[in-house]
Amino acid sequence: MTKAVIAGLGLSVMVLGLCACGNPEFDRGFNDKWSKTTHDTCVSSASSHNAPADLVERYCTCVVAKLMPLPVSEKMSLNGSSPKLQEAANACLAQLQPGGAGASNAAAPNVAVPTPEPAAPSAEPATPPSETIPDKPQ
Repeated sequence: MTKAVIAGLGLSVMVLGLCACGNPEFDRGFNDKWSKTTHDTCVSSASSHNAPADLVERYCTCVVAKLMPLPVSEKMSLNGSSPKLQEAANACLAQLQPGGAGASNAAAPNVAVPTPEPAAPSAEPATPPSETIPDKPQ
């Protein structure tokens, strides 16, 4: 179950192999789309494995929050076997376990929630009008 979520999210990261990394506008747009896409893919995959909805939401939100500080270039290279992804997933799973960090008085059941595969946004960065590249002469 965990590997299925990881595989689904990793493929999306490969879509944006070329980017304008270091461009603040690009980075902001990438991060916005990456966080939403990664979260939504995580939720979809975990839900398809019958994980409880309240735990899925908390887990996926946690994983995205732990990975957000990474630079765009690192987010783009994340895959299911990435140590940073595994660290985030393990830390978030620990928080969901009874007595884990951030546990509430109502202990969460011991449920395996899949590790998400980070997803890259599918939209390509827009080229500002001032930087539009003219067509090549034929």
